[in-house]
Amino acid sequence: MKIILYCINFAPDYLGSAKYNFELAEALAEKGHELHVITSYPYYPEWKNKEANSLYKYKEEQGKNIRITRCPIYIPSKVNFITRIVHLCSFSLSSFPILMASQIQKRSDWIVIILPTIFSLPFASLAKFLFRSKLWIQVHDFELSGAMGSKIFTSSFVFNFLRNFEKLLFKAATVVSALTPQMLAKLSDIGVPSKN
Repeated sequence: MKIILYCINFAPDYLGSAKYNFELAEALAEKGHELHVITSYPYYPEWKNKEANSLYKYKEEQGKNIRITRCPIYIPSKVNFITRIVHLCSFSLSSFPILMASQIQKRSDWIVIILPTIFSLPFASLAKFLFRSKLWIQVHDFELSGAMGSKIFTSSFVFNFLRNFEKLLFKAATVVSALTPQMLAKLSDIGVPSKN
């Protein structure tokens, strides 16, 4: 099977989602699947460019059964809500053409997207619809809930609109899963039952 792993964090970053994503990619490749990892440059947890390459160029890497495309990304020198949103959106926008090109080149059987970032989910959903791939959403963080808890959204109308849009995207997925039982319960609380 051809599988696209769509994630903002990947090796050589070693904490959080990056470690999980790398180990998932290795396990899938070892089973003989053709894997295309669409990711960014390593930057976490230092929030600094860890490579000599420019962050504003695309870079291709090849491993055994794993093709990695690193997409341009903005890494803020000072991390706050606004700069983090720009950071996440920069990856979502720069990775979208790579996602489409990968699908045109050879349709994937599965698109596996790791959240964060929620900003990439509309693009993954579009690719699923256009190319009839299956979509697996793996939740590592609830970005909207975190934003609401930190009082970033002062308007309940905006938050509810975004929450309903998020639910719509989740419901379009073939599979929705999460790291912990508590996260699965939270998915259910916001009206998105896990799909296995």
